[in-house]
Amino acid sequence: MIEWSQTPVGKLESLTNSDWVALRSSWADSKAQIEKLQGLVGDAVPSETSLVVFGSLGRGELTGQSDLDWVLLVDGRCSPQHR
Repeated sequence: MIEWSQTPVGKLESLTNSDWVALRSSWADSKAQIEKLQGLVGDAVPSETSLVVFGSLGRGELTGQSDLDWVLLVDGRCSPQHR
């Protein structure tokens, strides 16, 4: 995940000399949650698949009311190991 200052919203914050604390906090929380998920999932996702996170977490807009939206994409036929 890229740094806040490299996002379009982060760049706009800088260009307008603004201080968007809530958005930066949401971005930091999202980044931390993604790192946590990467640690939990580790090598559990088979090589022919991709775990895709979308919604508020995928956009970097995680809040206390956010849920986890995800999908497992399988390249080829599904098998019992994909469960």
